[in-house]
Amino acid sequence: CVIFYTIIKKFEVDLIYITGGLG
Repeated sequence: CVIFYTIIKKFEVDLIYITGGLG
């Protein structure tokens, strides 16, 4: 489902932002 995929990708982006990127 596209909406589910969008939620997952948003969570992934938020997680990257919170953790300060790749390092």
